[in-house]
Amino acid sequence: MSIAWRPALNNAFLSRAHDITVGWTRDFASTDTQVRTTVIAKREEWAEFAKDCYLPWYKQGGNWDVLWSQNYTLSERARERFPPPRSTREMTAMTAYHTLLGKRLVVDGVKRSLTVERAYQHNKAITPITIIECFGTQVHAIFMPDYLNLVANYRNSR
Repeated sequence: MSIAWRPALNNAFLSRAHDITVGWTRDFASTDTQVRTTVIAKREEWAEFAKDCYLPWYKQGGNWDVLWSQNYTLSERARERFPPPRSTREMTAMTAYHTLLGKRLVVDGVKRSLTVERAYQHNKAITPITIIECFGTQVHAIFMPDYLNLVANYRNSR
């Protein structure tokens, strides 16, 4: 099953900029970055989406500015205890997908994404979640702090 992405204007992402808590430049204009949206309501869609998801949370107390820190994957962190989302009323997450690396960073809605992933891991029905995603070959330049180690770890794994 393939995720049914719909093209969107950059403003669909930028208008929610106040929700993004990771470091980023907002510089879509000088990159090939585009925006797309989807609503994921089926377990198969979630599995496809989540397999490439990384979080701006780090293993072993690392941080984006600590060389060789490793980001948690969504599935790794969902197996651990995590604080619940403030609300599940509006199930939306924002992500940045690097098309060359094949890595997706959750930039807003981490706890909501973890809630859906945990339901998935426990073979429960998932709550439909809207995804607003920017994507391209240069999203690492926009979300540089949290992509630093994803890029470094990618290069070292080759």
